[in-house]
Amino acid sequence: MKTPCRVWCSLVLTVILVCFGTIRIGGAEELSTTYVGGNGNDGEMFDVLALKNIEITGLRMAFFTNTVSDTVDVFQKAGSYVGSEAIPGNWTAAATSLVGATALVPTPIIPFAAPIPVGSGERVALYIRATATDVAYTNGVGSGTVAALDPNLVVFEGIGVAGSFGAISQNRISNVTIVYDFQAGNPPEVKIIGPRRITTSAPVVRVAGLATDDGKAVSVRVRFKVARANGSLRNVTRTRTPDPATGLFQVGVRTLIGRNPVRITAVDNKEQVSAVQKVIITGVVL
Repeated sequence: MKTPCRVWCSLVLTVILVCFGTIRIGGAEELSTTYVGGNGNDGEMFDVLALKNIEITGLRMAFFTNTVSDTVDVFQKAGSYVGSEAIPGNWTAAATSLVGATALVPTPIIPFAAPIPVGSGERVALYIRATATDVAYTNGVGSGTVAALDPNLVVFEGIGVAGSFGAISQNRISNVTIVYDFQAGNPPEVKIIGPRRITTSAPVVRVAGLATDDGKAVSVRVRFKVARANGSLRNVTRTRTPDPATGLFQVGVRTLIGRNPVRITAVDNKEQVSAVQKVIITGVVL
């Protein structure tokens, strides 16, 4: 009869999130169109379509010429700008900011007075108007054509606007960067990649997982049992935060011969937790 022995196992959870080749941990997201300029006007209107529940918190824009400082107004409305190009009453003020920048260089972020929530599948229009100079845009191929997109939102070609709600010029690509974040209240998720039940005598077990919250890697709590010196068992909980550059983290788990449940929970910075995922590692003696 073989004497039971301890099996040492190491559990490695790999958090992988690919978004244009990078992982962003915390902070706002940004989506830019272009800053090649070529044309300009007093203002510009364009639509943004959300692919996830987001909130637009501000934007960057570009001046057509070198500008020490100018007052820039930003207006917004639910739905498309089409049909509201010359109707000021359909728009709501989103921001007024004094900014300056070299021609065709993105300005500092113009923060909105309040975030603009945009639900998945919803569209919002933005109208950017400079006071003394011209905003920069690029001649496009058709108003309503996609100018930029990422997994979370789409920016469309729009129009140039003379004066305040004045004459329009079609097919213009606003030289802008949309600054946005995800709406609060969405719990994080953790997914296990690979088998959930592992029987092995090997000293190392690798379990892959994906832990995200609105497209960002988040911390994971791993709970398992270890043996005390007297042979009794106790629960151990370890928290790991993924590396900002790779999203990879490792946690070593000491298991015993027999059935060893490992509970894995994703946690966001608001301490919301996902449904618990479980991996069963069964240590055996050959």
